[in-house]
Amino acid sequence: MAFKVSNKAFEEVFGKKENNVIEMTTNPNDLLKIFKKNLKLYLEKNNQYPAANSLLHWIAKGGSLSTFTCRADIFDFVVTTLRKNKIPFLIVQQKTGKKGFILRSKDEDKQHRLIRPILKAASSYCKVTSGKNAITDYQSRRLTDKNMIAIGDITKEQLVYLENLCDKVMPDEVLGVDKMEDGTYLLTIHGQTAILGNQKAGGRRFADALAETIFLYNSEAKKDLMKRSKNVTKYRRAKANGFLDKEDTTKKPVWVVGSGNVFVKRTLRGFEVGYAHEVGNDVLLDVDYRVSFDDEAYEKRLNSALLKITNHLVLYTLPDVIEHYKTKRSMLENAKISAEQHLMELIDFVVTNKVVHDSIYVRGNNWAAKMKHYQAETGKVIEGVRDGRIPPGYTKEQIGGIMDIVFKYKMNLDIVTPAISKLKNIEVHDRTKQLSKVRSVEEQLAKFSQVRNQEQTQNRQAPGRDDGRG
Repeated sequence: MAFKVSNKAFEEVFGKKENNVIEMTTNPNDLLKIFKKNLKLYLEKNNQYPAANSLLHWIAKGGSLSTFTCRADIFDFVVTTLRKNKIPFLIVQQKTGKKGFILRSKDEDKQHRLIRPILKAASSYCKVTSGKNAITDYQSRRLTDKNMIAIGDITKEQLVYLENLCDKVMPDEVLGVDKMEDGTYLLTIHGQTAILGNQKAGGRRFADALAETIFLYNSEAKKDLMKRSKNVTKYRRAKANGFLDKEDTTKKPVWVVGSGNVFVKRTLRGFEVGYAHEVGNDVLLDVDYRVSFDDEAYEKRLNSALLKITNHLVLYTLPDVIEHYKTKRSMLENAKISAEQHLMELIDFVVTNKVVHDSIYVRGNNWAAKMKHYQAETGKVIEGVRDGRIPPGYTKEQIGGIMDIVFKYKMNLDIVTPAISKLKNIEVHDRTKQLSKVRSVEEQLAKFSQVRNQEQTQNRQAPGRDDGRG
């Protein structure tokens, strides 16, 4: 399988001759030898990363390589799954925007088993509705445990990020969202699913997705994520209005771009799908195919095209589109966010291995208590890593492994104190019991606000003390 990358990336991996001509060959066997030789050199330059080091040792022993590609909309989930299952890989990008993975041939069968359920789940989504409707939905399902939990104090930006994650961690499930008087949001979710997960989710759960969201929105990536969330909100509004131009007409084109090089362009007659690529100092926009408004499957094909784009951004002029691809502004942002997501994956692995042995987590069906316990343990681990100490219940090797990631990615954990405080004091309540006592959803939300205000008053520290919220 061939992968097309930029000239710069190609030259970096394969090197140049002294006369600035890239070494080429028409012999397939020679080409494979050149590829493996220069790939080995590339990995040696990056051997500080465990994945690169594993691939390097495999090639040095004469091991063969395997490749596969995936769509942009499931890329992050595939990366997470491979990491969780200790499969080392190298990422490349095709000219058409698809992501390619290079991995050891001995991992190929395992990769197929892991990716198959992700592909099946990719066509399923988490339905977002009101808390009342979410409760009604699960009450009507044939489940032995129908208990619901409510999680409060979620900001609008966190909600946008979490909704996107829920499509991956809760396919075919329902998330209830209600806006509170203070502008924050109350989430209602099926307790058992939130803690134990969904069979289609490949091991990820709402519990770790929530912890990831809280951490990232109180970290170095916060500024970039806030910008992304605002872009997503603008994108949703533009999509609902049919991608009208600045004058609320369809006379001028509108582009939807993202983190990759795929774009969707709304035109006078319908839409175009293509990809951008750099040639020297220029950016070329190649059109792959066009769909007219009178196409019977127009909406379906448009939605399918938009799924190829992640971190949607709506642009209204061609110069802005060219500038977006030319500056590669998203590359540094993506690296920072990916590093922190990787950190939270490792923390989730360590915390989960600990809490599955805790009595509060394994006994009974008090899902609110289990959620609080998981989040609090996550906060304890982050605090321990930040302060350079081992929290009770964890080992030196576990905390040391997490600290290695922090050191390699040069993270500043001094600024995540608000995240630690939020995780250790997260607002989680059993909403099923509340529903049986309060008839109207308005009264129910008012009651939740009253309970939350009382808890905040009780937990308020004496004047002059810093509670770490900044």
